[in-house]
Amino acid sequence: MHILPSLLTYVGVLFVFVYMFAIVGMESFKNKIRFFGPNTYNTTDPAKLWCGNKALQNSLFYRDKYCANNFNDIGSAIVVLFELLIVNQWHIITDGYVLATGTKATRLFFISYHMISVIIILNIFTAFVLEAFLLEYSFSKGALETALATKINEMGLAYGSNPTKKKPKNEGTVKASILDDDELDSDCVDADHDNLQFVAEQLEEIVRNYTNYSNETDIRFHLKKGAMNVHTLLQKMFIHEL
Repeated sequence: MHILPSLLTYVGVLFVFVYMFAIVGMESFKNKIRFFGPNTYNTTDPAKLWCGNKALQNSLFYRDKYCANNFNDIGSAIVVLFELLIVNQWHIITDGYVLATGTKATRLFFISYHMISVIIILNIFTAFVLEAFLLEYSFSKGALETALATKINEMGLAYGSNPTKKKPKNEGTVKASILDDDELDSDCVDADHDNLQFVAEQLEEIVRNYTNYSNETDIRFHLKKGAMNVHTLLQKMFIHEL
């Protein structure tokens, strides 16, 4: 989720270029190709034949029923540019507009859009998504690394931890409990007495089991992540399927 702001930036840049080419296309090709609804391809009206343009007679553009792919409004223009963005029959669309306009200079519009939006911006966008995806897996900790780091911290042997000094024990003193004895052994028991005694016992058990080696050795551990190769990344990505 943290890559969404940067991702939206690339999407915004791509949309700006699509919108710019849509405006240019509307100014250049409006009403050159028209769509008349479901009866466009079986009409007998001479004005509506061949997408409203005789130059498209028996063309591949007309036979593939691309009359709706026009620049007559902003919605249709964006749809056409999206089809060109995913390289969907872009050569047929380009040839259709070359025939409709009667000039080969029309190819400059479609070639420039393909160069800028598809080859440059879309490839940068794809590379960014793949890079973010690989970095997410490269720097994320696995279950084993998390368990090791937790255990090292519990033992006081993590890099940067300082040795702890042992306090001298007085033989005449008795280790105090989490709660005073009179609170645990009092004859006057309230509703929370059993819960408090259970919590005290659990905490004291944790303290007894906790072993801190920081005062016994100067050795410290630091888990360093190295660069992963493709094989390791794929294994980590599909570890649950293996």
